[in-house]
Amino acid sequence: RDFVRQTSVREKPAPDQTLRVLIPGNINEAKGLDIIHQMLEFDTEKNFEFHILGKCKQKFKENARIIQHGSYNRADFWGKAAAIKPHLGAVFSIWDETWCHTLTEMWSVGEPVAVFDFSTVATRVRESGAGWVVDHQVIPDLCETLNRLARDPEEYARTEQALASW
Repeated sequence: RDFVRQTSVREKPAPDQTLRVLIPGNINEAKGLDIIHQMLEFDTEKNFEFHILGKCKQKFKENARIIQHGSYNRADFWGKAAAIKPHLGAVFSIWDETWCHTLTEMWSVGEPVAVFDFSTVATRVRESGAGWVVDHQVIPDLCETLNRLARDPEEYARTEQALASW
């Protein structure tokens, strides 16, 4: 699939702002549903707000920090992501992907992406520099790492350059 270059939907977070994390796709346990739950349970300072763009196995009426935007047509991805104004994207799959189209979609709208260290997505992120490969084994460490990377001005500039090159 080819992508038309679009303007970036990325927004730089203010120091005390809750981070808006874009998670596109059909989200279930294999795609990181449990990781999201664990992060929110640990994140008592409310550093994260998760925006699921796609179908989700579970409805989250009880948690205001998980916003479900519903399914989308691929042609509408930019507009949907632009309305969210994410600070970073995430692919929280707990096993290797074959290619990970949602990773490509997020890059197409100027969004750096955090992925776990599984061969396909990790290799793509490492080669492009357009995001981060993070450890998901210890949830407090994952939360601290994402919070630090998303707010670091040098990381912001580095990923902006990598996204432009991609």
